[in-house]
Amino acid sequence: MIGQRSSLTPTKDFAQMAVPTAAAANGASRRNQSDASKRSFAFPFVLAGLVGLYLVYAVLERHEKISGAIKPSNMAINLRNIAVILVPVVLGLNVLKILGAKLVAWGIPGSRYFLQIVAGA
Repeated sequence: MIGQRSSLTPTKDFAQMAVPTAAAANGASRRNQSDASKRSFAFPFVLAGLVGLYLVYAVLERHEKISGAIKPSNMAINLRNIAVILVPVVLGLNVLKILGAKLVAWGIPGSRYFLQIVAGA
């Protein structure tokens, strides 16, 4: 009762508390270091394996896409896409550069700015 310790109150008797020794601390740190060194040693190999698996997957996917694009039923679509991309890009940019140079030669105001935008110079 009064003055007696009950089992519900925690004891703060510091003499009974375990004090970690240097030997115990060294053993724990060595264990942690060995675990960390094993993880750091395996990391490059795991990473290389994952990159290798991704490369194999990418090659297989590309092979399937290329074999699907070469089919005769897709050739008309491919030719149309090539024409739609090549005509504006190759011919259009060159025609705009020539037109810009002509406008500068004719002395049209603002043509130098237009040529800088088109030619990127």
